[in-house]
Amino acid sequence: MGKRLKGWLIRLLAVAAAGTLLWYLLPLLLAPISGTLAQAAAVCTGLSFLSQATQQMVEQINDTENQEAAQPVEPVTAQTEETAPQPDTVQSAQDTAQALAAIADPADSTAQPAENTAAVIQQTYREGSSSQYLALDWGWVRNLSGLGAEEVLNLSRQALPFAIELNSDQPQVLIYHTHATEAYLPTLRSWYGLNEPFRSDNNEENMVAVGEVLAQTLEQAGIKVIHDTTQHDNPSYTGAYDRSRETMRHYLEEYPSIKVTLDVHRDAITRDDNTVIAPTATVEGQQVAQVMIISCADGDRIPNFRQNFTFAAALQQQAAQLYPDLMRPILFDQNRFYNQDLTTGSLLLEFGSHGNTLAQAKRSAVLVGNSLIALWGAGK
Repeated sequence: MGKRLKGWLIRLLAVAAAGTLLWYLLPLLLAPISGTLAQAAAVCTGLSFLSQATQQMVEQINDTENQEAAQPVEPVTAQTEETAPQPDTVQSAQDTAQALAAIADPADSTAQPAENTAAVIQQTYREGSSSQYLALDWGWVRNLSGLGAEEVLNLSRQALPFAIELNSDQPQVLIYHTHATEAYLPTLRSWYGLNEPFRSDNNEENMVAVGEVLAQTLEQAGIKVIHDTTQHDNPSYTGAYDRSRETMRHYLEEYPSIKVTLDVHRDAITRDDNTVIAPTATVEGQQVAQVMIISCADGDRIPNFRQNFTFAAALQQQAAQLYPDLMRPILFDQNRFYNQDLTTGSLLLEFGSHGNTLAQAKRSAVLVGNSLIALWGAGK
């Protein structure tokens, strides 16, 4: 009788052990179907089933997995909340979209004349195909500086050589125009007249109008700006850089607080067949003129050219993150001077070309201003 009872007890224990083993193995068999690795890990832990603490750990893992299974979007939602822009940033984007939309091209019903015209083609410039083009962490540079790629990349990652004082009563930025009378197509169209001057001494139609939008954008963020509206190229184009240099010197002596000088121009891009290229991008559904930074690398005359390039690269990369395609590659050129020896924050900015419109250039001025604001921390 004792042996028979012992046999039944052994059978019962075997069945219980098998049932327990099946209970813990069942999630493992289902894991490939559900894709839940945590349950598989829980089963492997639970196989010891000798410790109550171990069983509690298995239950905790399973509870966590069940919560995630019940609400599969929760991990994504949490990640989105961590990386989403703050309300101020979102509002800034809305304001930017409204500001761009408010700058409208005038209507044009002029028919293209049969003679003395050529085409205007809108084109988006990105990286070039030659070895001159070097990829930064964001954006590109056309490296004609004579410096090696490693040094250029290192300079692009340096801290800014100056600090902008926000909400100061002293000017921090000087905006001026060596070629103030440079102008654009009067309206958005696919042709231009071969006799069009692309010049204007009306400051509401030339580079001064673009510089004013840039100045106002910075001022609204607490960055005090001096915008000089002198037409250094009127009446004579020759000697304009000598005259604008004197303007720079005057302001820098009067206001030593100025850290940045921006010479605002437009480019001119014409093919051999007289076709004009308008460098253009689309931001917030609006056409904008692409912008090119020129950073001069004449080491003999600009001892601070490396610091200027660090600023150029910082602006380029900030803008590239905020507004892809806004910026053409930086032109970093050892054969150019452009009075960039007077500060460590001196750059020349080309807003589009003569194939763009004034409205497109003004929209770009808003975006460059926003990029500088973000770069200098004024938008926080």
